[in-house]
Amino acid sequence: MTKDVAHAALAAQKARLIAQGDSYRVGLVRSRVHMAQGLRPEALLHGAFDQALGFATARFEHLLAPTGLRLQTVMPYLIAAVSFMARKKLLKPAIGIGVAAVGVMWWIRRKRR
Repeated sequence: MTKDVAHAALAAQKARLIAQGDSYRVGLVRSRVHMAQGLRPEALLHGAFDQALGFATARFEHLLAPTGLRLQTVMPYLIAAVSFMARKKLLKPAIGIGVAAVGVMWWIRRKRR
């Protein structure tokens, strides 16, 4: 191996190491920006809302499972019903009845234990 070949190999290795270092620094900057974006209040609220919606959707689909229905098939009917109630100004009474029903179910469940 001549000195020129060894020098060329050393220069190539040095260039490769410099490129890897640049890539590492770019990754650090990107991760800092990503963390700063993720810690903004809007992003935190969006993540919490997504978690709550996913939980509620999973629970609703779990309730529909014994009937053989899926959320995707029930949703058009549910939207039509909510739209009808909103047009007839029945949305607040329906929400009140729903909250009362949940309260009664919770009370009955607590009494059984």
